Amino acid sequence: MPWQRVQVKPSHHSIAYFIYIGKKGSYKCLILVPTISLVDQWKKECTRFGFRNIIKISSKERGWKDAVMRIVTNSYFNVKNISYVIIATFASFAKSETCSRIEELSASTLLIADEAHNMGSTLMLKAMKRVVFQRRIGLSATPHRQYDPHGNRSINDFFGIKDHYTFEYSMAEAIEKGVLCKYRYFPHVVNLNEDEMEQYLILSKQIAKFFHDDTEMFDDDPVLTALLLRETLSFLKG
Repeated sequence: MPWQRVQVKPSHHSIAYFIYIGKKGSYKCLILVPTISLVDQWKKECTRFGFRNIIKISSKERGWKDAVMRIVTNSYFNVKNISYVIIATFASFAKSETCSRIEELSASTLLIADEAHNMGSTLMLKAMKRVVFQRRIGLSATPHRQYDPHGNRSINDFFGIKDHYTFEYSMAEAIEKGVLCKYRYFPHVVNLNEDEMEQYLILSKQIAKFFHDDTEMFDDDPVLTALLLRETLSFLKG
């Protein structure tokens, strides 16, 4: 199913497609987002478009289990025109209890993942294996996870990505069409002191051991990830 590379805010493209499905009868949708603030933002957008029975799932929400169970129960009894929009954070969705309830929903449920690159985390990769919904849309302005080939492959496989994304909207195009304003970029160069440079060279040599010249790719190794994180943190502290 499609992957869309778009802006971070709730995408009108995905909502428009969602509305198209709703006009044919009932609508069923699960929206996954990285933060509670985006849960609230998506609910606001869905409400503005006229959707009802919106259920929020996060560490702040109570009562969502009963709401989801009512949907599942109605489905078991073949109640017609069941409609719902469930909006959950990735962290809440990844919990085993949440997954066990969500996977009982109709297989025709549309899955929309906002900031979909977050699905490459260890917990989400495990949870993704339990997803039964075949209609999937991934939204991200930065779909590629740096230094994480395994996460990238898993996300691409999940969304059925092979050679290219279904839809891309570049920053240059957005600026040209007036969606984004023009800007100037002023890099600020910071020089390393002697100790920092020594540490940088040590880490760089360790990281280089995981690189293959023939494939021009790094190994998919947790040790490499730890080294890269260590290098990043050392610069941030500096």
